[in-house]
Amino acid sequence: MAGVRGVSAPDHITSGGFSAMGFTVPGAIGAKLAAPKAPVLGIAGDGDFMQTMQEMAVVAQMDLPVLFVVLNNCGFRSIMNLQYNAFGKKRLIGTYFEKKDGSVYSADFAACAKAFGLNGARVEDPDHIGPAVKKALASGRPSLVEVMTAREWPHTGVSKSGWWDVPIPTYLPNTRKDYEKGRAEEKL
Repeated sequence: MAGVRGVSAPDHITSGGFSAMGFTVPGAIGAKLAAPKAPVLGIAGDGDFMQTMQEMAVVAQMDLPVLFVVLNNCGFRSIMNLQYNAFGKKRLIGTYFEKKDGSVYSADFAACAKAFGLNGARVEDPDHIGPAVKKALASGRPSLVEVMTAREWPHTGVSKSGWWDVPIPTYLPNTRKDYEKGRAEEKL
């Protein structure tokens, strides 16, 4: 990270491809073990984070000063975006974290972090994100900053980037035509 003694430039590590959910926590742990003097910040959506959040125990046991930033939109929004783009608005399935009565559900990730022995903070005001991240990094301790984010369009967006080879059904003829064109241009 620029400005940190002994570390030249920031690195970005990603699972790539379909961005496998659950990569962020073990990826950040591995990055910290590989480069113990480098600051490590793992940024994950709440769905991604829940896949492997139990590994906060490893971070606490080893006292690894890793910072997790959890962007909490109470759902699998990137999966929803994929479903929307590939199959249409009527085919959104299992992407909202809600209770039976339709009310929004979310774990309190900051409280979970504290229960594991990490520093934990929940941020709802965008102006407080920077200070919360700086404080967590300066603590030199395992930490988590939970950032409550928007859940609905247009703040979440439904556009996709890159090529996702998800076959488009024939009941979406215009979208299917675009898919077939993109598929024809794909190079391996």
